[in-house]
Amino acid sequence: METLRHKIQLIFMPFLRIAAGYMLVYTSLDWWLVIRQHVIPWKEEVIQLWLPFGLAWIPLLIWLRPRIKLLKPTRKKHGGGHLVVAALAIAAPTIFLQLYLETSTGKLTNLLTISQIGTTPPTKYYTAQKYYAQKELAETGKYSTVSNKGGKLYYTLYIATPLFDKQTIVIKDSGPTKIGPKPTESSDTVTYGKLPDSIQERPHPLTRAISSSLDPDVVSLTVGPVEAGPSQAWVCVKYEKTVSNYHSYADKEVMWKNFLQVSQQEFDHLNLNNVRFLDRIGNNHDREYYEKAAGKSFLSSISKAPITILEPHYEPFSQRNGYNLAWAFLAFLLGGGLFLLTLVLSPLDPEKLEAGGYEPL
Repeated sequence: METLRHKIQLIFMPFLRIAAGYMLVYTSLDWWLVIRQHVIPWKEEVIQLWLPFGLAWIPLLIWLRPRIKLLKPTRKKHGGGHLVVAALAIAAPTIFLQLYLETSTGKLTNLLTISQIGTTPPTKYYTAQKYYAQKELAETGKYSTVSNKGGKLYYTLYIATPLFDKQTIVIKDSGPTKIGPKPTESSDTVTYGKLPDSIQERPHPLTRAISSSLDPDVVSLTVGPVEAGPSQAWVCVKYEKTVSNYHSYADKEVMWKNFLQVSQQEFDHLNLNNVRFLDRIGNNHDREYYEKAAGKSFLSSISKAPITILEPHYEPFSQRNGYNLAWAFLAFLLGGGLFLLTLVLSPLDPEKLEAGGYEPL
């Protein structure tokens, strides 16, 4: 018991102080420099994942490593294994805290119409009384990547759907492209600009309202009143699948086509017009691909407004934080317990204690 008491006093308690101080300082800097002031333009994956683990080594090497050396050397000299466990025990709860911080501090803006999103200060969350997700104008980005070790193949489909205040008609003719208010004539057919060649030359993979009986130069995507001005608010979803990279090329082609087919079926049944709130995603990996998909649309080519990428949420706004705070607490308990267990299994070195001026065993 005396030995355990020494370990707790000399090593474990300093570890707890380092962990608490690190999580407090890192979370405060994240809130002030990234969320509040926006002075660090790094991707969220760096801020929320890689930096919490990488920077944790600084206080550990400065303040905890000298105390780890009070333990008798093992196969891993200088307590390298203990420091790895300590770094993970600090980094894991810090990561969950950053996820909680991002969602809990986000402001909710209530819009009358979704078109107001470009004229209001940007916030994290939005609701709109009037909006319509025009699925027929959705754009996609299809990607497949291989894992670092080459054993897995990742399929991803990014879908960006433009948001309007109301349903919109788009019909091609020989004139310039434009979207304007519906004419006063009693007609369900409105003539608009000729779409770009990229739209004309390929059928849209998500179009369901194009009739083959129509004139080939006229594409009616939907019927309804037209809202003035192009939309630059996009509601976005993604679909993912992981397969083994050791399949034959023919098998992977079949799996790829099946993935796209299943994803489209799921998207077709997804109700984007009945969400609880919209999440304006930050500077992360997905945002790049959503913007590339939205950038393919003629809506982007005729508007200079910045693209706003939104993700749909169907849960109540009060549940936006998920269980991140609970996971942070649990991760700290498990990590701290594991670090304490490594100390219990490693004996102290009486000579180093005496040389360091610490209380002898």
